[in-house]
Amino acid sequence: MEAGKPSMTAQLVAGLRAAHFQSGIRPLVFEDPYAAHFTGGVFVEPLARSTLQAELDRMALQPIQGGILGRARHADEALERGITENGIRQFVLLGAGNDSFLLRRPDLVKQLQIFELDHPASQREKRAKLGELGFEPRSNVHFVAVDFERESAGEALARTGFDREVPAFFNWLGVVTYLQSNAIFETLRSIRAVAAPGSQILFDYPIATHLLTREEDRARAREVQASTEAVGEPRPVKHVPAELAREVGALGFEVVSDLSPEDLAALYFAGRSDGLRPNPENRLMLLRAR
Repeated sequence: MEAGKPSMTAQLVAGLRAAHFQSGIRPLVFEDPYAAHFTGGVFVEPLARSTLQAELDRMALQPIQGGILGRARHADEALERGITENGIRQFVLLGAGNDSFLLRRPDLVKQLQIFELDHPASQREKRAKLGELGFEPRSNVHFVAVDFERESAGEALARTGFDREVPAFFNWLGVVTYLQSNAIFETLRSIRAVAAPGSQILFDYPIATHLLTREEDRARAREVQASTEAVGEPRPVKHVPAELAREVGALGFEVVSDLSPEDLAALYFAGRSDGLRPNPENRLMLLRAR
């Protein structure tokens, strides 16, 4: 992203979630009644006309939208299981973007110490929007402005009220895609240094293009690559799942799950008539700190 400006991809994610909530076929894959408030750019006018979903469908963006919706739902469900089954009492949003968790999940907010880490420009805009929507400061919600090029996630948490003795759940969605390999593993290493055993981290990652079996999926991957580069947010690295699993294992994590697009399709998209489906390029990996 450009210095001093909020993330364009964060606005994109909010727009896709807002369109689904406004006009998606029920039952919804994921419900985000606040996403429209965090949408900007070219999405604003069609959303106001209630035509955004139809326009997204005409552009054949169902896999991109489906991937964003599916990963968000899975993250909420994984957090809920972590709270009830694994004693999770802290929640960290790494690269929080325009996620509306603080507004849409008051049931979970009251159970957790919450830490939103993000680039200062994105966080300023996010906090302004939250204020407009009536969100008031509270003692268990911590906004941590971080320039990830100069400070690691672990270092940022160490200067807050984060408790190293209490298991935490780290939501790292929509970020790994835009990082070089060294930045990914440095972040994981810094998290492991401050996270209690049993802590979990969920992230999505793009698989190497040669692993995509259909040419149309490979072509769409190239289109997405070009579009993200055009807005200054390129995707520098693609991953081979087995290799990635070995690398994170060496950092002190065990892989709890590594969901393929087919796994996500079975969980959240079976029987849908709107063409929504998971992004064939992305997987979801859940780690637990040993």
